[in-house]
Parts: sequence; structure tokens; C-alpha cells
Amino acid sequence: MSEPATLFLPIWSQVRELDAKLLTACAAAERGIPAILGSRAPLSYFAHRLPRGIYLAKGGQREGRFFRILRRLGHEVALLDEASLLRLPDEEVRSARYSPSAAQHVSLFLAWGEDDARMLRDTPSCRHARVVVTGNPRIDLIRPELRGYFEHDAAELRERFGDFVLLNTNFFGLNHFTPALSTERQIAEGTRPASDYLRAFARHRLRIFEASLELVPQLARALGKSALIVRPHPMESAAPWRDAARGLPNVHVIQEGNVLPWLLAARTSIANNCTTLVEAFLLGKPGVHWEPLQDEALDFSLPRRVSQRAATPAQLGELAGLALRGELPAREDASVLARHLAAFDGPLAADRIAAAVADASAAERVAPTFAARLVGAAESAIRARLKRGDSRHGEELHAHRFPPLREAELEARIARLARLLDRFAGLRVQRVAAHLFRVART
Repeated sequence: MSEPATLFLPIWSQVRELDAKLLTACAAAERGIPAILGSRAPLSYFAHRLPRGIYLAKGGQREGRFFRILRRLGHEVALLDEASLLRLPDEEVRSARYSPSAAQHVSLFLAWGEDDARMLRDTPSCRHARVVVTGNPRIDLIRPELRGYFEHDAAELRERFGDFVLLNTNFFGLNHFTPALSTERQIAEGTRPASDYLRAFARHRLRIFEASLELVPQLARALGKSALIVRPHPMESAAPWRDAARGLPNVHVIQEGNVLPWLLAARTSIANNCTTLVEAFLLGKPGVHWEPLQDEALDFSLPRRVSQRAATPAQLGELAGLALRGELPAREDASVLARHLAAFDGPLAADRIAAAVADASAAERVAPTFAARLVGAAESAIRARLKRGDSRHGEELHAHRFPPLREAELEARIARLARLLDRFAGLRVQRVAAHLFRVART
């Protein structure tokens, strides 16, 4: 590519990913690499209309056909697996997320840390591609120099709720906003094929989900007048949690905003097998791993190792009470994360990604033939039509994943990043389509 490739940054969940993807877009644009970010659905629909570039995917599961279309159109595919900090056993990950049909089209794999990179390098379907340890820009927003990015939001939450306890849930595979997409529940109930391990894992998670719903009124009573905020995963249905909270005046089920200001504002955060406990630990905030069922083969070790642990509602209520009195210490030994998490110091993960993209952009590539581009454009247009007609991916789900967004809001967020980092002067945001924005130097 003679001109700098455009970096495409698809966003599945706006509240979870927007700020980190925007930081990455700014880091790329500062290097002279324009970036287009926005909702993943329209970005994929318009693949045949976009300038040739590098598409940064967040996972390879069931993406083989789309990746093939991107390559036929002349795009490169990079992949940073958002689920790879807390992983299933390597063999399960390889078969579920790095199938040859998808991985063969990826030319650049980005890793959270050395352990993630090791798994990629040992995966046969990934050995053809470059693996670069970059970290994840979601963790950039936790670093000391960027922690102030969410401080105003955290202060508003403290003003709104006082001292509160946060219960983060991550059961979207069992309790998806769109029930037909609750694939983990389908595995647990035996209506979707899966390996023996995944079936056991899904059933384990289903029992924890049910125990967590039962926990809500018990924990609410233990907290007295202090607030319990139940924050379902952005892709979860909030309805079961609202049912569990009915009649409890100190329980608020809220599904809004990035999780980081909630973690900053809460006295303690409670979750099961969730990345938010790692994020709370990195923020220096005490977290509690809720584990009504324990199975060493099925639970992720990192959240348990960086948190206090509670197996019963009574134990959890006691730890929450300590937190509300300021007596629950946060874990302090960060060495447990060393192999798993890069870029908590030194260059930002966003800058490491931008550098890897710049290298990929500079590499000589064989341009696809006119016939290949024609086939890719036709396949892309047909795929977009079929996806838009799929009721599981309809307008209601899209509005939930990606609420309306204006250029002015993105510019305000860039201005906050610029003040904290003393960078990103001269960057401009331009709407290029519905839910899609271009970030580039003026």
C-alpha cells in the first residue's frame, strides 16, 4: 500500500469499547494513519465501499466468511481477542475462536500479554501470521496518567448514590439481550452442540447465574440503607435482575456508561469470573469474587487471585460491610498479572497497536485481482442484505449496542484525552455514515 492504510475499528458495545477504540484511533491518526470507528454492523455492511485498510477484529469466532470477503476486497485483517485475558483452556480456545477458516485470513495477531502470545504462537492455524504483544487499550484508561479521564463521571456517581456496592454481571451468554443469541444457555440445555468441556462450563455458569439472582435480595438486606448497584453486562438482558430487585428500595439495576467510573466510585465491586475484578485491582480498589460454586477446572484463576473471595451470601455481606466502612483492603501483588497483561507502563497499548498497524501498512502486499475484488464486493453486498434481514440482529439490538453518537461528543472525549496526555492536537472527527466516524489529522 503506497498510501497509509486506514485503520478500521469496529465497536460491538459502545459503553464498553468506545473510549478505548477512540484512544487507538487518536494514536493511529497522530501517526498519519486515518481511522474509521463506529458500530460494527454498518462498518461490516460498507466493507466494499471503504478505502483499502486494516480491519481490527475483536474475535474470530464464526467470522471466516467475513474475513475472506475483506481479503478479497484488498483489506488486511488484524485481531485482538477481547476475551483473551480470561480464557478457557488453550485447546478449547483454539477450536472455538481460531478455527482455520477464520484464522487463515488474519495477517496480524495482537496479544494482551506474553501468555496470550504464547497461546497464539502455539496454535497451528495462527502460525502463518505475525504475533505482536501490545496489551489492550481498555487497560490504558486505567493507567495513572489517564485515570482522570473518568474522574468527573465517578464523582457524579458518588454524589448520586453515596457509598455503594457494585455487582457486575457477565452472563450475556445465558441471558442475552436477544434471547436467540444466548448460546451458552443453549449449550447448557443441550440444544446446541459443544464439547464436553464447554457443556460442563455452560452448566456451571448457569448455576452461578441462578445463585446470583437469588443473591440480590439477600445482599440488599445485608447492606441496610446503603445502595447496591447491579450492573448487567452491556449485552445482557436487565429484566431478570429487575425482577430480582423488585421491592428492594436500595437496589438499582443500571446498564449505562463505561464500567471504569463505576469501579472508581464503588466501595467494592463484586463479580464472578469477570475482567472487571482485574480492572478493579489495577485501579487499587477492593474486589470480591463471588463463588457460590467452585471448580478449579471451570473457573478462571486471575479474578480469584486479585480479589477477596466469598462462597456464601453471609460471607459476601460481611466483606461488603467492611468495604462500606473502608476496612476492606485491596490486593497489592501485581506480579500475578505480569505474564498476562502488557502495557501497564511504557508505551500505551494504543500506541503499540498503532505501531503494529503502521508496520503492516508499510509491508508490500499483493493487490487482489479485479475479479477477486468484484467477487468480494458482491459477497459483501449480499451478506449485508442477509444480516439486515436477520431478526436476531435487528434495530432494537443495534440501538442497545450503539446508541446515537454525535461528532461533538467524540471531539469532547478527544479533548479530555488531549488534556491528560498533552497530545492529539489537530485531530478532526468527521461523520462518514450513520454510526461511523473518521478520525484524522487536519
